[in-house]
Amino acid sequence: MQKLLSLNSCRAKCNFATFVEASLRAIRNSISELNAKTFLTAQPRFNNLIGNWEIISDKNITLESWEMINQESLVGCNFLTNTETGDTLAKENLAIIKLGEKYFYIADVSHNQYPTPFELIAHDSTKFIFENILHDYPQRIEYLFIDNDSLTVSISKSDGSNYSNFHFKRKKDE
Repeated sequence: MQKLLSLNSCRAKCNFATFVEASLRAIRNSISELNAKTFLTAQPRFNNLIGNWEIISDKNITLESWEMINQESLVGCNFLTNTETGDTLAKENLAIIKLGEKYFYIADVSHNQYPTPFELIAHDSTKFIFENILHDYPQRIEYLFIDNDSLTVSISKSDGSNYSNFHFKRKKDE
Protein backbone atom coordinates (compact mmCIF):
# COMPACT_ATOMS: atom_id res chain seq x y z
CA MET A 1 0.00 0.00 0.00
CA GLN A 2 1.34 3.42 -0.98
CA LYS A 3 2.41 5.32 2.10
CA LEU A 4 1.83 9.06 1.75
CA LEU A 5 4.01 11.63 3.44
CA SER A 6 2.64 13.82 6.20
CA LEU A 7 3.85 17.03 7.76
CA ASN A 8 5.73 14.97 10.38
CA SER A 9 7.72 13.23 7.67
CA CYS A 10 8.33 16.64 6.06
CA ARG A 11 9.79 17.87 9.33
CA ALA A 12 11.91 14.75 9.62
CA LYS A 13 13.43 15.44 6.20
CA CYS A 14 14.28 19.09 6.77
CA ASN A 15 15.90 21.12 9.49
CA PHE A 16 13.04 23.48 10.34
CA ALA A 17 15.08 26.01 12.35
CA THR A 18 17.69 26.31 9.59
CA PHE A 19 14.95 26.69 6.97
CA VAL A 20 13.20 29.51 8.85
CA GLU A 21 16.49 31.28 9.58
CA ALA A 22 17.53 31.09 5.92
CA SER A 23 14.06 32.26 4.83
CA LEU A 24 14.19 35.33 7.04
CA ARG A 25 17.70 36.11 5.80
CA ALA A 26 16.53 35.81 2.18
CA ILE A 27 13.60 38.15 2.82
CA ARG A 28 15.74 40.76 4.54
CA ASN A 29 18.31 40.62 1.74
CA SER A 30 15.75 41.05 -1.03
CA ILE A 31 13.05 43.19 0.60
CA SER A 32 14.57 46.43 -0.68
CA GLU A 33 14.62 45.02 -4.21
CA LEU A 34 11.02 43.77 -4.21
CA ASN A 35 8.40 45.81 -5.97
CA ALA A 36 6.99 48.29 -3.41
CA LYS A 37 3.33 47.53 -2.74
CA THR A 38 0.73 49.20 -0.58
CA PHE A 39 0.29 47.40 2.72
CA LEU A 40 -2.74 45.16 2.80
CA THR A 41 -5.28 46.42 5.28
CA ALA A 42 -7.25 43.26 6.04
CA GLN A 43 -5.64 40.42 7.95
CA PRO A 44 -5.31 37.36 5.67
CA ARG A 45 -6.88 34.17 6.99
CA PHE A 46 -4.69 31.19 6.18
CA ASN A 47 -6.80 28.65 8.14
CA ASN A 48 -8.26 27.09 4.97
CA LEU A 49 -4.76 26.05 3.92
CA ILE A 50 -4.07 23.96 7.03
CA GLY A 51 -3.96 20.21 6.42
CA ASN A 52 -2.88 17.80 3.72
CA TRP A 53 -3.61 18.36 0.03
CA GLU A 54 -2.90 15.86 -2.74
CA ILE A 55 -2.88 15.31 -6.47
CA ILE A 56 -2.96 11.67 -7.57
CA SER A 57 -2.08 10.74 -11.14
CA ASP A 58 -1.16 7.45 -12.81
CA LYS A 59 2.55 7.78 -12.08
CA ASN A 60 2.91 10.38 -9.32
CA ILE A 61 1.44 11.69 -6.10
CA THR A 62 1.94 15.29 -5.07
CA LEU A 63 1.36 16.03 -1.40
CA GLU A 64 1.36 19.52 0.08
CA SER A 65 0.97 19.81 3.86
CA TRP A 66 0.50 22.97 5.93
CA GLU A 67 0.50 23.57 9.67
CA MET A 68 -0.25 26.80 11.58
CA ILE A 69 2.63 27.76 13.87
CA ASN A 70 0.97 30.91 15.27
CA GLN A 71 -1.60 33.49 14.12
CA GLU A 72 0.81 34.88 11.53
CA SER A 73 2.96 31.92 10.45
CA LEU A 74 2.51 28.61 8.68
CA VAL A 75 5.02 25.97 7.66
CA GLY A 76 4.55 23.43 4.96
CA CYS A 77 6.16 21.10 2.49
CA ASN A 78 5.44 19.77 -0.95
CA PHE A 79 6.58 16.36 -2.20
CA LEU A 80 6.29 14.77 -5.62
CA THR A 81 6.57 10.99 -5.29
CA ASN A 82 6.69 8.30 -7.97
CA THR A 83 3.90 5.79 -7.21
CA GLU A 84 5.76 2.86 -8.76
CA THR A 85 9.14 3.27 -7.05
CA GLY A 86 8.24 5.40 -4.02
CA ASP A 87 11.12 7.73 -4.94
CA THR A 88 10.81 11.39 -4.02
CA LEU A 89 11.20 13.28 -7.29
CA ALA A 90 10.95 16.81 -5.89
CA LYS A 91 10.68 18.46 -2.50
CA GLU A 92 9.94 22.01 -1.38
CA ASN A 93 9.99 23.42 2.13
CA LEU A 94 7.40 26.16 2.42
CA ALA A 95 6.45 28.87 4.89
CA ILE A 96 4.12 31.85 5.12
CA ILE A 97 5.39 34.41 7.60
CA LYS A 98 4.74 37.99 8.58
CA LEU A 99 7.71 40.34 8.53
CA GLY A 100 6.88 43.87 9.60
CA GLU A 101 3.51 44.67 8.05
CA LYS A 102 3.91 42.31 5.08
CA TYR A 103 3.34 38.59 4.56
CA PHE A 104 5.71 36.43 2.56
CA TYR A 105 5.43 32.97 1.03
CA ILE A 106 8.86 31.31 1.21
CA ALA A 107 9.81 28.45 -1.09
CA ASP A 108 13.03 26.54 -0.48
CA VAL A 109 13.80 24.25 -3.42
CA SER A 110 16.94 22.27 -4.14
CA HIS A 111 17.83 24.06 -7.39
CA ASN A 112 17.97 27.53 -5.73
CA GLN A 113 20.87 28.48 -3.49
CA TYR A 114 18.62 30.38 -1.07
CA PRO A 115 14.92 30.27 -0.14
CA THR A 116 12.84 32.49 -2.43
CA PRO A 117 10.40 35.03 -0.92
CA PHE A 118 7.13 36.01 -2.60
CA GLU A 119 5.22 38.97 -1.17
CA LEU A 120 1.48 38.68 -0.55
CA ILE A 121 0.04 41.25 -2.97
CA ALA A 122 -3.69 40.41 -2.80
CA HIS A 123 -6.07 38.21 -0.88
CA ASP A 124 -9.70 37.66 -0.08
CA SER A 125 -11.73 34.85 1.46
CA THR A 126 -11.02 32.47 -1.44
CA LYS A 127 -7.51 33.30 -2.64
CA PHE A 128 -3.98 34.40 -1.86
CA ILE A 129 -1.68 35.89 -4.50
CA PHE A 130 2.07 36.09 -3.87
CA GLU A 131 4.59 37.73 -6.20
CA ASN A 132 8.32 38.20 -6.70
CA ILE A 133 9.06 39.91 -10.01
CA LEU A 134 12.80 39.44 -9.50
CA HIS A 135 12.55 35.65 -9.54
CA ASP A 136 12.99 33.88 -12.88
CA TYR A 137 10.02 31.49 -12.56
CA PRO A 138 7.52 31.44 -11.12
CA GLN A 139 7.03 35.11 -10.37
CA ARG A 140 3.46 34.72 -9.17
CA ILE A 141 1.88 31.99 -7.02
CA GLU A 142 -1.87 31.95 -6.49
CA TYR A 143 -3.81 29.73 -4.11
CA LEU A 144 -7.52 29.60 -5.05
CA PHE A 145 -9.97 27.69 -2.84
CA ILE A 146 -12.72 26.18 -4.97
CA ASP A 147 -14.47 24.81 -1.87
CA ASN A 148 -13.39 23.37 1.51
CA ASP A 149 -11.89 20.29 -0.15
CA SER A 150 -10.58 21.63 -3.48
CA LEU A 151 -7.66 23.97 -4.08
CA THR A 152 -6.04 25.19 -7.29
CA VAL A 153 -2.46 26.45 -7.14
CA SER A 154 -1.38 28.46 -10.17
CA ILE A 155 2.14 29.55 -10.99
CA SER A 156 3.03 32.04 -13.71
CA LYS A 157 5.09 35.03 -14.77
CA SER A 158 3.93 38.29 -13.17
CA ASP A 159 2.01 39.21 -16.35
CA GLY A 160 0.03 35.94 -16.18
CA SER A 161 1.90 34.25 -19.02
CA ASN A 162 3.52 30.82 -18.86
CA TYR A 163 1.04 29.58 -16.29
CA SER A 164 0.47 26.11 -14.89
CA ASN A 165 -2.41 24.98 -12.68
CA PHE A 166 -2.31 22.25 -10.04
CA HIS A 167 -5.66 20.94 -8.76
CA PHE A 168 -5.42 19.58 -5.20
CA LYS A 169 -7.99 17.68 -3.15
CA ARG A 170 -7.94 17.75 0.63
CA LYS A 171 -6.58 14.44 1.92
CA LYS A 172 -8.98 12.93 4.41
CA ASP A 173 -7.53 11.44 7.59
CA GLU A 174 -7.44 7.67 7.39
